[in-house]
Amino acid sequence: MTLIVLHGPLEVGDHLTIGDDAVLFRSQLGDNVTIGTGAIVVGVTLRDGVQVPKGAAIATQEQANALST
Repeated sequence: MTLIVLHGPLEVGDHLTIGDDAVLFRSQLGDNVTIGTGAIVVGVTLRDGVQVPKGAAIATQEQANALST
């Protein structure tokens, strides 16, 4: 079974791509963000164009800021 969990508060920009089994919680996502399969994003702000790698766990703003676009 494939599952994507979106739990608020959550603000999402335009053109979000989410891989299977990803979890987004209490975050703000800019435009053109890609969330990899199995990634977990909690309590951060992702700037425009960020790509979260497959299986990544992003739970601090420092981790979020280090992601590539």
